[in-house]
Amino acid sequence: MSNKRRSFFGWGYEGEAVAAEELAWFERAWAQLFHVDGFDPVPLPRAQEITLQPPRISAPAALQAFCTAEKYERLLHC
Repeated sequence: MSNKRRSFFGWGYEGEAVAAEELAWFERAWAQLFHVDGFDPVPLPRAQEITLQPPRISAPAALQAFCTAEKYERLLHC
């Protein structure tokens, strides 16, 4: 099994961002589609910068073997 973790924000795996050339192509295509001059790039969110409220409920005992309230898993599924 791979040690790679899926990106919680976007497709693919952590550390495998879209190449700058491909991103520029997408930005031009979307700008043309939406009739705008361009987009202002913003950095991708980082897990350590996100604050989550505590879970409101706990998993029942019968599900705790495969349920988690770990931050990465919560971000991945939100």
